[in-house]
Amino acid sequence: MCIRDSINITTLASGINLTENPHFKVYPNPVNNVLYLESSLNEETVFVITDIPGKVVHKGSFMNRTLVEKTHIGPAGVYYVTLSGKTEKFTTRIIISE
Repeated sequence: MCIRDSINITTLASGINLTENPHFKVYPNPVNNVLYLESSLNEETVFVITDIPGKVVHKGSFMNRTLVEKTHIGPAGVYYVTLSGKTEKFTTRIIISE
């Protein structure tokens, strides 16, 4: 097995790249009650929240900003949020607290 110094540590074993995107905001993290999703693209943004195995637990769309109550996501744990516009896509990891 060969390990290189140039490994991108933001890429998980799942293949999901967790790089930053200046057009999208997902906060707070960890989530206590409400998750806020923001987009500066001025277009419809689709969001998909999945659990670790990849099962979709919540999805929808919004313009500029929306919120998702943690009761719509699932029990405490780690989830992925993907935001997609016409030309931009962003995935990040969130933690739902108890």
